[in-house]
Amino acid sequence: MPVGGWFIRFAFYFGGLLVLTFAIALIIKSGVGAGPWDAVFVGLNKQLGLTVGTWVYVVQVSILLLNALLLREKPELLSFVTIFLRGLLLDMWLYWSFMDWTASGWESYAGMMAGTALLGVGISAYLSARFPKSPIDGLMLAIHGRFGFNVRLSRTIVEVAAVVIGFFLGGPIGVGTIVISLLLGPIIQATDGGMAKLLRFVSDRQVRSGRGKPG
Repeated sequence: MPVGGWFIRFAFYFGGLLVLTFAIALIIKSGVGAGPWDAVFVGLNKQLGLTVGTWVYVVQVSILLLNALLLREKPELLSFVTIFLRGLLLDMWLYWSFMDWTASGWESYAGMMAGTALLGVGISAYLSARFPKSPIDGLMLAIHGRFGFNVRLSRTIVEVAAVVIGFFLGGPIGVGTIVISLLLGPIIQATDGGMAKLLRFVSDRQVRSGRGKPG
């Protein structure tokens, strides 16, 4: 792949991670519930210390290794980059940008809804680049491949397990958790096609621009 094409893909990948980690931080700080796995990370932070982003590293690396064990294959090395960036960027938003912000009343619900919408857009952007996916998504596929469950049941098992763990850790399970579970999938589905088209448009324009330059 030409260097320019790789750079554009990376821009969508990194930009998507920036947006989705901003959205997760906004949802967490809104205080009305977070996504199932984010509730686990926050719960671990409350019970055992360390930053939320550090628990992103620990849990997702563990899941990545579990996926490799279930599928009996080597873990994808670039997945470690995704895990590192997600944890680093989430801590940046939580402990720098949002450190002094506390939501209350309507701000909590507005923040949660805005965060959910941005989360879907950010996920679509980073997935369109076709870089390694989150190990949590990989766990769903690993359960599907190892035990023969259908994809929907596999995803349900993963999400329900996270809700239960997050609840017992004292993580932010609440209205926001339900809203994210119901709306995130449709938001991703609605924005995924448009994001892929935008990536192709920018890539094609870059290729045409390169061809038009004098040799």
